[in-house]
Amino acid sequence: MIRNVLIFGSVLLLLISCGESKRNEVLVAKEIRGETKVETIENKSSMPFDVNSPIETFELSNDLTEISGLTYSMQSNRLLAINDEQGIVYALDPNSGAVVDEIQFGKADDYEGIASHNGYIYITESNGNIKVLKEKSKAKVLEFNDRLSGDNDVEGLCYDPFTQTILIAAKGDSETEGNTKYVKSIFTMNIDNGAIRKQAYIQVNMKESYQSMTLGDNDGIINKMATSSRFKKYGPSGIAIDPETNLIYLLSSNSKSLAVLDHNGTVLSIELLDKNLHAQPEGITFDKNGNLFISNEGKKGRPMLYKYSRLTSN
Repeated sequence: MIRNVLIFGSVLLLLISCGESKRNEVLVAKEIRGETKVETIENKSSMPFDVNSPIETFELSNDLTEISGLTYSMQSNRLLAINDEQGIVYALDPNSGAVVDEIQFGKADDYEGIASHNGYIYITESNGNIKVLKEKSKAKVLEFNDRLSGDNDVEGLCYDPFTQTILIAAKGDSETEGNTKYVKSIFTMNIDNGAIRKQAYIQVNMKESYQSMTLGDNDGIINKMATSSRFKKYGPSGIAIDPETNLIYLLSSNSKSLAVLDHNGTVLSIELLDKNLHAQPEGITFDKNGNLFISNEGKKGRPMLYKYSRLTSN
């Protein structure tokens, strides 16, 4: 009898263990008083934002007609934006989109991405050169030029509290074997010395991921072919970390899409953006409350900034 109870107990523990191992979890890193607190939460794969129905819409200054990057500063509670080919960081009021300050940091160049962490601002050129500014003093303090080049065509930049690195999204050369055009890479950069890890942190084939997600849909073969064609020239234009889930959000201008990935590189969700609303989406970030912001270049009019609140579950 005792032996049977032991066997039953062992089987029960095994089933519980297997069930727990199958839970899709992510580590969420939150900075609290300068320290990193790690929590484990269940990963929800659905997109928690209606990306085609912003709660607020802001027309941006004409100085940001070619806005190419967007981030949020925890220190100043401001959005920070860069304009392609101008060595200026524009500080924006997150409640209006109005320019409240400027930081001039260099000559005109092909600036594509911006990130903020712990009072420092990181700005990348398309060739992967990264300038580091101190937000409070407005001074350039460092410049990193590691191993990436113009072939990588860097477009997105953000700080990742999980890896405690800067994530770099490349639209060009993914540095994969055979350099498959559908595969795109996310690299990590050490924030202390600017070293970029040779092996990509994440590699993703968004065209393949989208096709697998729509395989069971009943939208009709013509609609599937039309939407799938968006991903033939896929390339990320912006990257951000959701502070509530630590999931990676990958924005794409040329495919007009927003994808959510976990830190294993698994694509959890892909949303198609309304082309009439998002003429050229280039920047993405979250504020301290978990609101989502997406910026658009002024391709056929004024540059735009859209704010989204998190959907409430029933």
